[in-house]
Amino acid sequence: MNRFILILTLLYSMNTLGQDSTMQQVELASFNVVEFDNDSDLLDKYYNSNRFNLTESALERIPAVSLISRGNFAPEPIYRGFSAGQVNLTIDGMHMFGACTDKMDPVSSYVESNNLKAIECGSSSSENGAGLGGSINMETAKPNLEKKFYGHVASGYQSVSSGFNSSVGLGFNNDLFSGIFSSTFRMNDNYKDGNGNEVNYTQFSKVNASAKLVSNFSDFHRIKVDFIYDRAWDVGYAALPMDVSLAQAKIYSLTYERFFFGSSLKEIEFKVYGNNIYHEMDDSKRPDDEVPIRMDMPGWSDTYGAYTTFNWRKIAGHSFSLKADGFVHFSRAEMTMYPNDEAPMFMLTWPDVKRGVIGLLFADQWDINDRFAFNYSLRYDFSNSRIESEFGKNHLRVFGYDVDDPINMGIWNILVKPEWRVNESFKLNWIAAYKERLPTVSEQYGFYLFNAQDGYDYIGNPELGQESALQAEMSASLKKGSFEFGLSYFYYHLNNYIVGIIDPELSTMTIGANGVKIYEAMDHAYMTGFEGSAIWTIKNISWVNVLNFTYGKDSENEILPQLPPLKLTSTFTIKGKNWDISPEVVGAIKKDEVRESFGETSSPAWMIANLRASYSFGKNTAWNIQTGVENIFNTYYYEFLSWGEIPRPGTNFYVNVSFNF
Repeated sequence: MNRFILILTLLYSMNTLGQDSTMQQVELASFNVVEFDNDSDLLDKYYNSNRFNLTESALERIPAVSLISRGNFAPEPIYRGFSAGQVNLTIDGMHMFGACTDKMDPVSSYVESNNLKAIECGSSSSENGAGLGGSINMETAKPNLEKKFYGHVASGYQSVSSGFNSSVGLGFNNDLFSGIFSSTFRMNDNYKDGNGNEVNYTQFSKVNASAKLVSNFSDFHRIKVDFIYDRAWDVGYAALPMDVSLAQAKIYSLTYERFFFGSSLKEIEFKVYGNNIYHEMDDSKRPDDEVPIRMDMPGWSDTYGAYTTFNWRKIAGHSFSLKADGFVHFSRAEMTMYPNDEAPMFMLTWPDVKRGVIGLLFADQWDINDRFAFNYSLRYDFSNSRIESEFGKNHLRVFGYDVDDPINMGIWNILVKPEWRVNESFKLNWIAAYKERLPTVSEQYGFYLFNAQDGYDYIGNPELGQESALQAEMSASLKKGSFEFGLSYFYYHLNNYIVGIIDPELSTMTIGANGVKIYEAMDHAYMTGFEGSAIWTIKNISWVNVLNFTYGKDSENEILPQLPPLKLTSTFTIKGKNWDISPEVVGAIKKDEVRESFGETSSPAWMIANLRASYSFGKNTAWNIQTGVENIFNTYYYEFLSWGEIPRPGTNFYVNVSFNF
């Protein structure tokens, strides 16, 4: 009854876009753009297979992106095997950092697919900050300027987890302002695997609300106000020893845009923003025989920043842009242990760390002629990191580190990208880049962070320097008639590769841990692989195929961690006047070569089949029914990046009903 009341409350609340998300454009070569808007597109069913899928489900269908799963909620996106601080993950260009030391709350978990406009990701952009592997920016939805008033109400159910999902949206547009408001509610129990067994600690509940207000009263000036509130509770993590009682984020920004006409300067954008994240791990719902010692682990992450961007009109083939940005990030995480018949033990796992970063980017897109283009960019960032409290400093002084003074560090990102348009159908791209990135807060200052994958406690190293990479990439894209093909091959040579190294002299803090690792910089490592896609579209039929593979080793000739095996996704869609149907096959090959020192084990090959369909009716208003069955043959499987070999869901029947006006 409580669940039913919550759903009804959401259905009657006022909130966002009255539309189904659709994929408007995707370019494999070196930068992928998945754009969501009102236009119908056959490829919609590839990226938007289920309107109530998590945002990460759309991310995973981008060729270079994979997901690390620790449960059924908030999987961690990785790009070509790069993760954490190696990938720059932002929302509307705003820097954000999770508040969980176990990476249970990646930035992507705080945005709903319902309020997304676009996902931009690639290996060639440092517009929103430095990153070795690449960048992923989630752009939130904008008001629909073609309608005065619009909205939607939607609700859905999925059988595998007895899951209820609902969303509502409202938008308006007049001469003074445009606005959109949205909310999404989710409640899922534990799901069942392919053998029909319930997988404990895979439940979650979540609510997300967003609002955007944009001024329309001037052609020269525009003001935007954005706000997102996200709250998840009772979140289980089957692969970890603890669950999450609360994960909460407040994200807000104010943007001013100035447009120029009749001059070489085209646009200036200025944004100030902030976000506050609170994350609370606990083990209160685990039985006593699974928990050797009870503990609480709350975490805080607060980021405040601003940026200014200048864009010029094309001058002699050059399109110049300049961006200055900066942010201040504060992170704190605690752990309180409650041993039997003893006083509680308290420590800081992120010891009151404050980091400030300022950066400057210059970029030029130079169209030499109709056949050749030469793009290049140069970015420099300067950081200042320090521990704010004496109590926090004392944690790392135990290991002989001098943390009295701030740590200053500068990093460079330099990229050149030639492009040859061989003809109207065929295009070749090359990338040569030098990239650097800062150590993460965990790598630099973490204090006894337990990793459930390898069973080790991790300790940060304030003496770490920059991790760097030399990148070489070549890509080709062909679009001829109804056929599109893309292929990218990449190679990275990493220097000062940061990884945990066992220190046999240190004692563990976590009961049952295998030992202690300290983050160190190995001499070098390399990573290589490819992404390929083939899309065939004719009339009302499309067939999308995506293939990707990554491989790499370090200077000790050991395989790099968390590299997904060869994976294929093949989706076939037939679209009628007001209906469509999409059979799909997804699978991966066996993964034998693994990093045993990271706790990895080989994973078997797997393949599942899905079938989806939708039907729309109505004229002035539109009803849409979306239904399907995932994992049709109830296959028992787990992916290589599923920590703890936790099985994925078995057969899932779902139905979603939406009303758009």
